[in-house]
Amino acid sequence: MTFSISGSLIEWWEKEGCTDIIDGIRYLVGRGQIELVGTGCYHPILTLVTEEEVVRQIELEESILKRCFGMTAAPLRLKGFFPPEMAVSDNLLAILSRLGYSYCAADEVASLGERHRYLSVLGHLTKVAVRDRGASLAVAFGFVQTLNGFENMVDNYSRFTDSLFLAMDGETFGHHWPGSLQFLKELVAFGHEEYLTASEFLAQRQPVPVQQIAESTWGTSDEDLHRGILYPKWRLRDNTVHQLQWQLTDLAISVVEASGESAAARALLDRALHSDQYWWASHNPFWNLEMIKRGADLLLEAIRVADPKLTALPKAEKFYANILSEAKQLYGEAVITG
Repeated sequence: MTFSISGSLIEWWEKEGCTDIIDGIRYLVGRGQIELVGTGCYHPILTLVTEEEVVRQIELEESILKRCFGMTAAPLRLKGFFPPEMAVSDNLLAILSRLGYSYCAADEVASLGERHRYLSVLGHLTKVAVRDRGASLAVAFGFVQTLNGFENMVDNYSRFTDSLFLAMDGETFGHHWPGSLQFLKELVAFGHEEYLTASEFLAQRQPVPVQQIAESTWGTSDEDLHRGILYPKWRLRDNTVHQLQWQLTDLAISVVEASGESAAARALLDRALHSDQYWWASHNPFWNLEMIKRGADLLLEAIRVADPKLTALPKAEKFYANILSEAKQLYGEAVITG
């Protein structure tokens, strides 16, 4: 299998003393059973932040992965990239190409109809591995819960492709639906299918040349794309909380980037860019005032630390207050977690 493990999770494992997890993954990486890929360290939507932040988040992730899972005899080499929220764009591919990534995973909506394909996008060295959305979601949300159901799904897809590229959250197994961990054990033990890492899978395929991909996420539907809604769960035009969140986010990025070498402000901003605060503000379908507030708290604190003269603080505090008041007005006082 291929794993994307955010640096924030690894740091939490280290803080909680979960060395057995780290050691176990390092062992499986050494055996070639797990391939690790790059991502954004603190799970930001890389297509919506500045290039400086994109590169920083990727390099932070690389340093943590190499420190925890690299081995002296066989240094860890990252070929692939899994963008947080599967948010991809032409500009992100350009950055990944410069950084030397061989491939980037993307949802099939980004392929503009080139499903079940491995894409070579004009002007970019980084190829695009298109996940099979229907099959991935069938497993991720428990529509397929048995080996027989899985076999039937594979048989149905065999009319279109000889193999499936599945990509889903780790929380699929053990969180999304009861019995999923047992189902995973059965899948792994099942001898009728061959399981490959993403790199092994892609090495067997010839990339199909395309002119472009669509800027999109895992949450973007074909209909959304047609309507110009690229970030339906993170940046909706008619969602006033989203508008205010991104105004505060953009302000925090500009203030911290202009501040020079404030390590404390930098560390705060790194964590403040996480995508969950926007997801929980989407009301599409769920919302959570606590997560909205926690994200805004980090952004505001990053500005406060980066700007000792406090010139940007009044503007930031206004955005902050409006985020909370607008969220309470739209969603009520209760914390709703779905």
